[in-house]
Amino acid sequence: MLLTVKRIQSDAILPTRGSPYAAGADLYAAEDATISQLTRQLISTGISVEIKNHGPIPGGNPADYYLRIAPRSGLAVKNWIDIAAGVVDSDYRGEVRVCVVNNHPTNTFVIKKGDRIAQMIMERCNLFSIEETVDELSDTKRGTGGFGSTDVVVVSNPPGHTRCWFCEGPVGNNDLCEQCSKKQKDVADAEWIPGYAGCGGQWVGGYWADHDHEDVADAEWIPGYAGYGDIFDHESTW
Repeated sequence: MLLTVKRIQSDAILPTRGSPYAAGADLYAAEDATISQLTRQLISTGISVEIKNHGPIPGGNPADYYLRIAPRSGLAVKNWIDIAAGVVDSDYRGEVRVCVVNNHPTNTFVIKKGDRIAQMIMERCNLFSIEETVDELSDTKRGTGGFGSTDVVVVSNPPGHTRCWFCEGPVGNNDLCEQCSKKQKDVADAEWIPGYAGCGGQWVGGYWADHDHEDVADAEWIPGYAGYGDIFDHESTW
């Protein structure tokens, strides 16, 4: 497929690839902007685009493709920048504008004209049909389980193990004692502000899974955690 680009602003910068086989082409800001912490803003790129069939390619119908506006990895990691509303339909002929989201809780994000702010990826889509039904939908194992319904992980003790996985207190035939069970539920229900400052570990399912439990107590957390005030200082991967 071929992407044709028209400058709406005479000094707009055309999309470019960072390497020959990069999946996305970088988009450039056509204006200066300052985005306050925890807010978002539409940024002009000064271009419009059209997807065209580039030669006699089987299945090369432009209507089967769209452009996805995705974050740039460097901005996401270093500046907490994300991209929202990132779908450009094949029949859209207006200016490509980028919804830049500043997730940082304290820092503003400054954009200068000519900065690379996002990347544009061409993807194939299925133009599915839609019809109404009055019949019941088919049964599945998941059923009506929605948001978070697949996040529950059951921790099972090995045969003969009668101690709590976290505090090592007696639990009878259960996996966790009553106190740690409450902590587990509260941590699972908590909301985290993105951005951990402290030891080097990894995020698992929305909370910090530490592989050197002493670091949890010493770590510095970005304000914004809503939920249980205590954190397990035990090596965990749930």
